Amino acid sequence: MERKAGVLLPISSLPGKYGIGDFGTEAIKAIDIFKEMGFKQLQVLPLNPLGYGNSPYQSYSSYAIDPIYIDIEDLHARGLITELPKQVKATAKADYELARQIKMQYLEQAVKNYHMDYFFDEFIKDNMWVDEYANYMALKEIDESKIWYEWEEEKLDYLRLDHINESRVKFYKVVQFLLFEQWNKIRSYANQNGLQVIGDIPIYVSIDSHDVWAHKSNYLLDDDGRPTHVAGVPPDYFSEDGQLWGNPLYDWDNLERDNFKFWVDRLNHNKKMYDIIRIDHFRAFDTYWKIPYGDTTARNGEWIIAPGHKLFEELFKHFDKEEIIVEDLGDMRPEVFKLRDDFELMGMKIIQFSLDPNETNNDFEDYPNLLLYTGTHDNQTLVGWYDDLSDVEKENIANQFGQDPITGIITEMFKSVGNYAILPVWDILKLDDSARFNTPGTVNDINWSWKLTELETLSNETETIKQILKQTNR
Repeated sequence: MERKAGVLLPISSLPGKYGIGDFGTEAIKAIDIFKEMGFKQLQVLPLNPLGYGNSPYQSYSSYAIDPIYIDIEDLHARGLITELPKQVKATAKADYELARQIKMQYLEQAVKNYHMDYFFDEFIKDNMWVDEYANYMALKEIDESKIWYEWEEEKLDYLRLDHINESRVKFYKVVQFLLFEQWNKIRSYANQNGLQVIGDIPIYVSIDSHDVWAHKSNYLLDDDGRPTHVAGVPPDYFSEDGQLWGNPLYDWDNLERDNFKFWVDRLNHNKKMYDIIRIDHFRAFDTYWKIPYGDTTARNGEWIIAPGHKLFEELFKHFDKEEIIVEDLGDMRPEVFKLRDDFELMGMKIIQFSLDPNETNNDFEDYPNLLLYTGTHDNQTLVGWYDDLSDVEKENIANQFGQDPITGIITEMFKSVGNYAILPVWDILKLDDSARFNTPGTVNDINWSWKLTELETLSNETETIKQILKQTNR
């Protein structure tokens, strides 16, 4: 397998003209920069509708794209809106609320002016989930966006009684069609310029989603629809109380009876969107942490065995192993790595962890089937990590990597035998922890919000990155 270098850039972190990065011209310009640098891969975070705390890992849908990413200028060029909104001054923090306020009102106009055609009909035919999603979102509007199991009883009969507002269903369908058109153009442009696109999919779905509402038997729910147990992880590197994610757990027995159709369909959908799929929290395919619903921390859970081998045997009847990467980080039991290696899946290592003498799961020197990161979206920036080291630790790093340790660490990662090596944009720019993208186990207005204000500073790093990639033969 060819050794490739990649870059991690959340779409929301592009400069954007209306409060957030989106599918507009900046995405195309960024791809041009990455091509010039010599990258062969572009990783993005989930594009699904953002949930609580603007997290892309808590979503109304594991299939849909968030309307916040729509390119308003494209709608104007197509005559779907009559004027452009006033541009918002680019800041180093995404303004999700403002962006949503602006874009939703222009999408209302665009949908009214859109005339459904053959391409729309084919999109709906090829994406059966759109009906579920559109109906779900229309029903949420009726009951003030409450979670479905809190809807008033009469609202639960709306679909059967045909009382649902069809104009709102149409709105959500057309918006998805427009979003997927725009995303497919960006992905195609990346491919044409030599970049594979890596997509990131969460292992779990949100309780407040059409996935659960329309397929309740796939999850561990009580008679009222509330979860009996929820997902998370026990106390770990990131949190002494563990992480209480709150997602409903899968009813694996039921999924297995259906030949894991949910996962086959989900990966098929994501294969349409991305060239390579990165599955988050691979550990839970071997054993998952089961927390009683209502607990306020993740401490009281228990490990439950999952049917990982049976699942992947079914998945690889439909997919090639090169199309899937798994996130196998953290404190793992040996069976997790056996599951990974039995299917020759590419795992991951974090350079920050590898340089920690207390870590035991991050040696990557002689193991090529790896995706290496300086850090993921959940880690400190490389500079932030270095700044927090003691003087003795900094001296050790300098002795190992030279007097420019950040460049030295990046170079060493690309020099490694690992097949893939990915560098987040904030590490290309050598930013401190003011650019940290997410701190797991916390909810605030900082997580998921860092963004570029312009692309020039990124472009200025082109020669440096180009030389490193040439030097390391990537």
